[in-house]
Amino acid sequence: MTTIPVHGPLDDRGRLLHEDDYPAQLTLALARLEATLARSGRSPRDLLELRVTTTDPRAFSAARDVIEERLAAVHAHPVTTVVEVAELPPPGTLVALGATVDNRKDPR
Repeated sequence: MTTIPVHGPLDDRGRLLHEDDYPAQLTLALARLEATLARSGRSPRDLLELRVTTTDPRAFSAARDVIEERLAAVHAHPVTTVVEVAELPPPGTLVALGATVDNRKDPR
């Protein structure tokens, strides 16, 4: 297994985007995670676990369809773990995603 580091709703310079917009932050964090997977020759279908770190579990529950729809579209079915934290860096970040990938599969 390989652990993919946490991805948040940040631009390429590490600046927070979509402050106070939970669905937009979740969408961007997922897009950045997918880009990291693609750079290593992998796809969301290779995910064993998706770790959601959030400051607001209720907001995640309300926006969960962002992840579910995207993963269903690519036939990915990772175990999803949600962890609540008091804060995420940088200030204003509401959600971040990390993952574990199956190493037994050859990269595409």
